[in-house]
Amino acid sequence: MAHYSQNFGVPPKFLSNPEDLKQSVLEKSLLKITPVAQIQKRLKGRKGIVQKKKLDKQSATEDDEDPEDTDDEEDDEDSDDENEYSRIFFEEDKSLPNNFREIISQQSSMRLDSILSSGLNTPRSKVDDYFLGSQLRLNGDRVLKKSAQMSEGDYVDIISDVKDKEMRVKRVRVVKILHEKTASGKRKVVLRCWRQNVTISRF
Repeated sequence: MAHYSQNFGVPPKFLSNPEDLKQSVLEKSLLKITPVAQIQKRLKGRKGIVQKKKLDKQSATEDDEDPEDTDDEEDDEDSDDENEYSRIFFEEDKSLPNNFREIISQQSSMRLDSILSSGLNTPRSKVDDYFLGSQLRLNGDRVLKKSAQMSEGDYVDIISDVKDKEMRVKRVRVVKILHEKTASGKRKVVLRCWRQNVTISRF
């Protein structure tokens, strides 16, 4: 008996009563059993972790995609319109650089001072200064009235410097008058505005 106890670790008090031994083993086994509520809690926690991992993976996949795909499509449409107007060619501009921008301006009238103010994003008072300083040219001719009406294809130059046979000017051109109007009845006008002064011939 002593040898059995030494090999299997059975306390001597259980050797005389096998039923006590069975009861002790059963109690120890029950102590090792995890309550059902705790098991459910663990399973729920693991399920939440799995779901979180799936969401994180999905989010990472979305981040890898270009977030501006929709915007790009809209930009492409705007770009197509801009390119359409950019392809409109004018003989007087053939020697000028292509560093211009095109805007769609809303105009209640086609007065020269209004068009120039919108194209250059400058106040009317500044346009008045150009007019009083005889710096304005409409289609190459001196502007006699700042209220002169402009039409599709017309351009106005602001003279900044004159040297011999050349002039440095800032040019704004009426590229197109759209048929579409605003809710208030204003015209939509495509203006081409050069970003920097350009050199043109005086004659």
